[in-house]
Amino acid sequence: MSYQLLEEWSTLGLGAALLPASRVSNATPRRVTDAGLDVEIFYEAVWDPASGLSAAISTIIERFQ
Repeated sequence: MSYQLLEEWSTLGLGAALLPASRVSNATPRRVTDAGLDVEIFYEAVWDPASGLSAAISTIIERFQ
């Protein structure tokens, strides 16, 4: 999917999308708020520690930190 497609679907009323302001072209961007306060979005990665990729994932996470 592309930012453009998500924006188009949102404009057509087929859903909603949270996009970086720099990627919005046609739609009027709006701040997402709750009770007047900006909403914060957090990301979390979860994986099975028994996975064969566990060591590689752990290495990637260590490099991010």
